[in-house]
Amino acid sequence: MAAVGSFTVTASDLGGQLTKYSVAWTSSSGGAVSGVTMALKRGRILAVKYVPTNGGSQPSNDYTVQLLDGDGVDALCATGVGSGLSNTAASIAVPAMSSLAAFLIDPTQTYTPTVASAGNVKNGRFDLFVGPG
Repeated sequence: MAAVGSFTVTASDLGGQLTKYSVAWTSSSGGAVSGVTMALKRGRILAVKYVPTNGGSQPSNDYTVQLLDGDGVDALCATGVGSGLSNTAASIAVPAMSSLAAFLIDPTQTYTPTVASAGNVKNGRFDLFVGPG
């Protein structure tokens, strides 16, 4: 699949086996971003922070962010947030303790971040916090 829009991924070691993956994105004229994969370390998704602008034009209200594994399963969906995102307020999603097993990252797969309904050449960021698993 050809890349649509653009992503920049920055990984930071926060200590204590915690890694932050900061994913800055800019949508295409059609309001989408897709087609680029990223590798993640083995662990569990502890939190996801969504920031509706990254120094440019804020996305359209109710935009959607997903992180698809090789089988097309959204690794972020169980956090309860990822669709219907605000274009003015940042938000954070933390998985329920009882469902942490659902957030296990498989380091043998690549993950594809996607953004939909963001609007014409808009941008934002999401930060993925991965801890020991």
